Amino acid sequence: MQDTELAYMAGILDGEGCISITKIRASNTNLHNLSYGLQVRVGMVDKSIPLLFYYAFGGSFRQRKYSHKEYKNQWLWGVSGKL
Repeated sequence: MQDTELAYMAGILDGEGCISITKIRASNTNLHNLSYGLQVRVGMVDKSIPLLFYYAFGGSFRQRKYSHKEYKNQWLWGVSGKL
């Protein structure tokens, strides 16, 4: 992958994406079994950009369908894992 492609994708992630860290704890354990998970996601109405991330980095790719007629369906790419 060329530097210009990575820069383009970094801009998309910065403007349209989400990077989050979440606490993961099993419901039947105490606080000492706490871990963290990292999630990186991009969601857009246009299918081509999230698909570009999927081909470049793997992860998951799916369509999110909304029941409200006012909302457009969205294409989502994401990767996650434990830290």
